[in-house]
Amino acid sequence: MKPQIFSLKFLLLLLIPVCVAWYRPAHACGGCSNKSGTLYSAIDQGHVSTTGDCYHFIVSMAMLSPGNDMRVNLMLLMSDLHGAPPEAKAGSENPPQFGFEEFRDTLFPPPPGTRRYPYDYDYCASLQSAGAAFNTAIEGETGLPPSERDFLIQLRGQMIGCSSARANSNRESDQDATARFEAADSQIRSRIGIAYLHYLKAAVAFYGEDYEQAASGFAALTKADSAWVRETATYLLARIAVRVVQRGSFDAYGHLARDRRADPAEVEAANEALDAYISAYPKGLYTNSARGLKRRVTWLSGNFDIHTVNLWMSGNVAKLIADYVRAIAQDRASRNVNDGELALEIGNKLLPYLLFGPDDYGSIASIPRVDITDPILLTVIDLQRMQQIPPGEDAQYYPKPTMPREALLAQRPHFAKQKALFDYLLASHDFYVERNPASVLALIPEDTGQTRFSYLQFSRQMLRGLAMQATQDKQAREHYVNMLPGATLPFQRSTLELAIALTDQNSKQVARIFAPDSPVRNQALRSIALSYFADAPLLRKQAQDDSVSAAERETAIFVLLYKELTRGFYADFLRDMALIPADVDTTPNTSYLFRFSPTSGSPYAYFYSDYSTWRQPLGAFLAPAEEGEENSYNCPALKDTAATLAGNANNARAKLCIAEFIRLNGGDGLSLDHAEKMGRNDSLSLFPGKPYSRLDVYRNVIADPAAPSEDKAYALYRAVHCFKSVGYNRCDGKEVALSQRKAWFTQLKKKYPKSRWAKDLKYYW
Repeated sequence: MKPQIFSLKFLLLLLIPVCVAWYRPAHACGGCSNKSGTLYSAIDQGHVSTTGDCYHFIVSMAMLSPGNDMRVNLMLLMSDLHGAPPEAKAGSENPPQFGFEEFRDTLFPPPPGTRRYPYDYDYCASLQSAGAAFNTAIEGETGLPPSERDFLIQLRGQMIGCSSARANSNRESDQDATARFEAADSQIRSRIGIAYLHYLKAAVAFYGEDYEQAASGFAALTKADSAWVRETATYLLARIAVRVVQRGSFDAYGHLARDRRADPAEVEAANEALDAYISAYPKGLYTNSARGLKRRVTWLSGNFDIHTVNLWMSGNVAKLIADYVRAIAQDRASRNVNDGELALEIGNKLLPYLLFGPDDYGSIASIPRVDITDPILLTVIDLQRMQQIPPGEDAQYYPKPTMPREALLAQRPHFAKQKALFDYLLASHDFYVERNPASVLALIPEDTGQTRFSYLQFSRQMLRGLAMQATQDKQAREHYVNMLPGATLPFQRSTLELAIALTDQNSKQVARIFAPDSPVRNQALRSIALSYFADAPLLRKQAQDDSVSAAERETAIFVLLYKELTRGFYADFLRDMALIPADVDTTPNTSYLFRFSPTSGSPYAYFYSDYSTWRQPLGAFLAPAEEGEENSYNCPALKDTAATLAGNANNARAKLCIAEFIRLNGGDGLSLDHAEKMGRNDSLSLFPGKPYSRLDVYRNVIADPAAPSEDKAYALYRAVHCFKSVGYNRCDGKEVALSQRKAWFTQLKKKYPKSRWAKDLKYYW
């Protein structure tokens, strides 16, 4: 049986604009949002419908929002403080929604070939930077003979490298290290060379977590002849003290171990060692790192465990907040981390513990647990507290919004120098909590004519646009279009393109998205609009437009053919098969329907082919009929089946053969149908007809008095088989009572006892 895959990446960007922005609390980021996101939910703020599960994922946008990952909101604010890195990519290629990692890596790309690690205790992570520093330092030692220099560089690489050969055992054995050092002792003669050699011996112990031996070795080097060795040894003594504090603090997954306790004496020793280094080297090579490690010690010194929040040491929490407020305000060059790494650190170590109760799915605290006056941290926390509860039975698992307007107004003095930011918080509260979009329009004046929006300015105008849409203002689209010239920061342009696409979609003017002068250039948005909202003429037009990408053309062809086939337009299907490119692959590995993706590249592509060569599975419509047990109903080629239905749309066997095509090619739950079933009752799709359901086909044949007995028997057999094994409806997901399945089973056994299908069917699940 072919796998059933719902390729829903970006699907709900346009499909379900009615879900409110809500979250379940998550320690690292403060929430998992639904794929429809804040922007889409806001557009239908006044008349939210029940849409069931809204597919909860961690997604964010380039506007400050209750629906964002808290770390993204923090990064947006820090970017306004320090400026976005000029090398960060910005434009239509940015996705309109993104996860924290994607946002961080876009603004602060990691060096090629490097990996990101969650904590600095990771062996290879430390070595990535330490190796380069060692080589740079030793190259600058004028008193070191070249032969010794080259030997020491080689020795270091051999002893503590992170080659692929050591991928599963990074630490070198003591015997290997000892043998290499014994050979080195006879080759290093200079005083500086000996200092570097002793440094390497201590480093081996350090990376091997033999901290006693490492500390002894580094302590002896604090007066070495090499300035670099002296400073690095002093710093590593402090690092060892921090390692001692954090030893045993993390579980196997790198998370802080529950109920762990730091030894106060070890905490004091770590702070003293870090202060000693900072005092000796106030502008040293590792001073910023040492200050960052002091934050780590503060964090480790208390029991910062969400499950035992009553055991916090409030003095440590207040100190940690002060440390982070200073770090946020610092210029990036003066920190040991960039904005993305700092946001990750704050998201892991501070924000969740200020917000959530002792249960993973408990309520958000009604007030922060300690006094916070910093406007940036307040903004992040306030937005989180504005998150809304979803409708439906799962609402009990979500934190209730806990941001009364009075509490927000009481914070006004803390925003004395940031009035625009405070007004935005008030407007956000009016919009998301009070559901009063008219108040937003009064608080945030029109200001679209800017050449470069900061993220706050962009957020203000985006929120005004949402309020305009919520009040049915027909100028909302023009408002977004007028913002385009100033949307120069990463992810701003794609956010506007989504807003424009949504206004076109909701006004049933989908064709405007594809007009020659359309500002909607993001390929994912265009493909989604084609997949879920376009009518046949628009799909046919895009399928033949050589000016658009090949991916867009193939998406249009696939959607057109699939919907014509499954919505009953058989003559059109036969005619439009001529649109299929001549070079499509019809082999099963590349032609199964489940490989369709509404964006240009399925997230499952790597299972089957190189992602970069991914194509829509158009070959499915041309593939010859399968033979053998899989095609147990002996259906002809798809083209022949469609031709039969074009002449007689009620032909039972041909209808069953279309169902067989869907079944054999993994089409059950295809996003083109599944998404519409999960969407609004007043579907915005311009393509006529209902989403396809194999079970509905079987029901119709069973109820058709003119259907031949063989077809009725097979329809009964397949209807029951929709629930095979686990009782879940694999054909369309709808619940069917066990009594009905039993009735189908009984009808097959009693009315068609001699049929192959009655003999084969053993259960009704």
